[in-house]
Amino acid sequence: MPAFTVSALNHYRDLQKITVLDTRENLDIDRLVTNTKIIAEALARHIYNVSDGNVFGQTLDVSRRHIEAWIDYLTLQPRSPQLLSNKENVLVNTLKETFNKYLRDIKVSYAIPDKRDPDFQFYDSTKGIVNIYSVKPAVFDLVLTLVIILYLGLFYFSVDYFPKVYKIACSLTSNNKKIKTN
Repeated sequence: MPAFTVSALNHYRDLQKITVLDTRENLDIDRLVTNTKIIAEALARHIYNVSDGNVFGQTLDVSRRHIEAWIDYLTLQPRSPQLLSNKENVLVNTLKETFNKYLRDIKVSYAIPDKRDPDFQFYDSTKGIVNIYSVKPAVFDLVLTLVIILYLGLFYFSVDYFPKVYKIACSLTSNNKKIKTN
């Protein structure tokens, strides 16, 4: 059974392949149309065992408008793995319906990751519920913080400057005793 892979990338882990910035602006439509024609022609020649001539006529040729419509549709749809693994995904259902028009025996296989394999993580919910509660105002926390800072500051300075305060207190009391004895 003949098989091949068509890619412009040198390695399957190339950073261009795993980017989320695969928008229409980064795609060369003319090159895609040319490559699609080459691949379609090669497949048709192999399947029908034709070695020369144009297999497709003008009516069966690759349509640029058709490719542009598919590129517009595909670039507008989210394609993250957790969304594509959902059985109700719009993109997967549209592709299945389109393939059913032209092919037989279309089956969609959903990959279920092995629970022992930590390399893949699929999240099944992309929507979340936010609960908002009424809380006390932040002014109370600010006032409480200032009171605590003031208390700790007074305690620190009283311990740090205790020897100076003690000397001043001793000198005042000794002056008072001298004045009373005179």
